[in-house]
Amino acid sequence: MCVRACAVFLLDDAGNKNGRDVTLKKATRFVCSVAGVTRNSFEGKRVVRLEYEAYKPMAEREMKKICDQMRERWSVKHIAMLHRIGSVDREVCQI
Repeated sequence: MCVRACAVFLLDDAGNKNGRDVTLKKATRFVCSVAGVTRNSFEGKRVVRLEYEAYKPMAEREMKKICDQMRERWSVKHIAMLHRIGSVDREVCQI
């Protein structure tokens, strides 16, 4: 019997994942990440930084719902999902 895991983390300014660690197993076949760079202007105004906020209990609950939806659609065993919170300076790559 295979235990299906879904780990969700909110990634803060210091790179901490709520005191937890994510390790990819040798059996990992697919990794998907979305990265973007904070632009330096928006609608003609200078961007200094972006501030990401989250109500942690709701964010984690919604991320777990996404895990459930993934499992309904595809054959997925283990999922680790990270969501960025905190301050990100302009022109910095963020995941």
